[in-house]
Amino acid sequence: MAGIDFQEARRLADVALRPDWDPRYGETSDTPAGTFYVAPWGWEDAWAYQVVVGAQEYLEGGDILYAGTDDTVVLVTKASGKVRLESFLALEDRLESMARVGKGHPPE
Repeated sequence: MAGIDFQEARRLADVALRPDWDPRYGETSDTPAGTFYVAPWGWEDAWAYQVVVGAQEYLEGGDILYAGTDDTVVLVTKASGKVRLESFLALEDRLESMARVGKGHPPE
C-alpha cells in the first residue's frame, strides 16, 4: 500500500488542527496564540511524520511570546494519514531517532 508524502501530511495536519486554533488565546489568557502555521520542515521515521504546527510568529520570526510550552507533538501516520497528538515525553526516544524531512530546518 502506498503511503502519503510529507506535503500531504502537512496538509492533513492543517485540515485537522486549524479549525481549533484561536489566534487570540495562547496557553494563558494573556498571551496570544498567533497565526496558525504548519512548518515546511519536520521529521520522519518508517511509520510517521512529525509535523511542526504552531504560531508563525515564533516558528518563522522567533518571537518567544508565541512559543508553545506544552509537550504535544503532531504525528501523521504514513499508511493511513491519521493525525495524532502525542506526548513528546512518552515518545522521546522515537522522536530523537527520526530523520529530517522538508526544507528550512532551523539550526540545531
